Amino acid sequence: MSGTESAVAGPVVHIVDDDHDLRRSLVFLFESVGVQALTYPDAATFLAEYDAAEAEATLRSARAYFYEAAEEAWETLVAGGLVSDEQNAHLRLSAAHLARTASEVVHKVVSLSGTAAIYQDHPLPALLGDALVPQEHAFLSPAMYDAAGAVLMGLPPTVPAFR
Repeated sequence: MSGTESAVAGPVVHIVDDDHDLRRSLVFLFESVGVQALTYPDAATFLAEYDAAEAEATLRSARAYFYEAAEEAWETLVAGGLVSDEQNAHLRLSAAHLARTASEVVHKVVSLSGTAAIYQDHPLPALLGDALVPQEHAFLSPAMYDAAGAVLMGLPPTVPAFR
C-alpha cells in the first residue's frame, strides 16, 4: 500500500526503500502482526508528503489564531466595549504571525516543487514575491512580536501607536 492510498488507524510504520519486493515483504510481515505499513519508493516521496502536510497544518494553525483574535475583538466592539490591550496585542501578534507563516509556507511549497518553479510560466515565483510583501508592512513586521510580547507581559508596547 502506498502512503497516499488510505487513512491510517492504529499502529503504523513507514517503509522507505527503492526495492519494491523488499517493501512488499515488509508490508506482509508488519500487517501479519496488525501494524499498518505505508510504503514509499524513496525518501523524497515520503518527505514531500510529510512537508506538504506540515505546511498545511502550519498555515491553518496560524490562520485559526488570527481568526480567533479577530473574532474576540469584534465581539467586544459589537457589545459596545473597547478592545483591551491584551486583545489588541493578540490581534497584532496573530496578524504578524500569519503573514510570516504564510511566507514560510510558500517558500516550502516552492522548495517542494523543485526546479519546476524556476520557469517563467510557473505561478510560484509570482506567489513567492507576493508572500514576501505583507510581512514587510509595519503592522505585520517582526517588531510586532516584541511589542505584543511586552504588552502580554504587562509592559508598555515597544513600538509607537501600538494602542
